[in-house]
Amino acid sequence: MQRYQDSILNSAGQPVSGATVLVRPTGSTATATIYGTNTGTATAANPVTTDVNGRFGFYGTNGRYDLVVSGSYIQTTTVTDVMLEDVPLTNLAELTTASSARDNLGLGSAAVVSTATFVKAANNLSDLLSTASARINLGMGTSTGTVLSASRNLGDLASAATARVNLLLGTSTGTVLSASRNLGDVETPATARANLGVAIGTNVQAFSTAYALTTGSQTFTGGRRNTQVVLASTGQITPDFSAANNFQLSMTVNTTLAAGTGGAVGQEGRIVIFQNSTAKTLAYDSAFYKLVGATTATLSTATAVGTTDVLRYYIMTTTSAECEMRNLVS
Repeated sequence: MQRYQDSILNSAGQPVSGATVLVRPTGSTATATIYGTNTGTATAANPVTTDVNGRFGFYGTNGRYDLVVSGSYIQTTTVTDVMLEDVPLTNLAELTTASSARDNLGLGSAAVVSTATFVKAANNLSDLLSTASARINLGMGTSTGTVLSASRNLGDLASAATARVNLLLGTSTGTVLSASRNLGDVETPATARANLGVAIGTNVQAFSTAYALTTGSQTFTGGRRNTQVVLASTGQITPDFSAANNFQLSMTVNTTLAAGTGGAVGQEGRIVIFQNSTAKTLAYDSAFYKLVGATTATLSTATAVGTTDVLRYYIMTTTSAECEMRNLVS
C-alpha cells in the first residue's frame, strides 16, 4: 500500500480548487479502488477532489494507474502509467528486534555464533578441537586398538567365536552349510523343503514315471478315460467343449445343436445321442459343424428304444469343426 499525492495547477500556474481526479487501472475504463489510509481497510471516494490549494492524495495497492483530471478553467487531461509500489526494507535494518526476527525465522542463536566454532567440510575433520574426544563420542574407543584394521582381514577380533555368534554363524563350522556339500549337510531336508514352500504332497507333486507329459512322445501301458458330460435335452443345446471331449445326449424333444464354445483347435471327441421310443429330429449349425462330404447329420430312422447315433467331431478352428454322423441301429 503506497500513498500518491500531487497538486493541480492551471495554465497560469495557479492551484485549481475543486478539480476532480478519477483514478483508473492503466489501460482500463474501470474505476480503481483507492483508500484513505495505508491500512487498506477503508475505501475512499473516487474521483478525488482537490482542496483549496489544489492538492489531492490517496492510497492504492501496488500497480499502475491512469489519472483523469477535469475541472473548471482547466482542460481535461489524463496522466498515464502512474506506478505505486511499496519500498522494500533496507536489508532488514528497519527491524525493531533482530533477535526476535531470528527466532521467527527459526535461526535461533546459531545465526550469531562465530564461524570459528564450526567444523569446515573442506578440512576433513582436521579442525576438531579434540580428536580423542571425537572418537569416544563416536564409540570408536580411546586408541586404535579398539578398532579393526582392514589389512588384518578380521584377524584382530577380540573373540572370533563371539563374533561368529553375533553374526548368526553359530559357535562352530558345524552350524553352517558347506558349499562343497551342495546342501547335503542340511539337518532335516523335509523341514528345509517345507520352509522353502516345496513340501512334497503339499506344495509340489511327487515325481512318478506314470505321469503323462504335455510334450514329447508318450507310451501308455494302462487305460486312459475321458469324462463323458451329460447334455440336458432342450430345444437348443450349446456344447461347452472346455468341459470335456465326450458328451452324452438322451433326446426327449426335437433339438437344434448350436455352435460349440470353449473348444481348442486340435480337440476331438464324440457326442453320443440316444433316442427314446419316439423318434426326434436334430438340426445343427452348419456353419460350425462341417459334415464329411457335405452330408447332413441325420439321426437313425428307427424308433425303437435304445437307438444310438454318434456325432464325431474334430475342431479345426475356433469357429468350425469337421464332423461325421455314425448311425448305430440296435
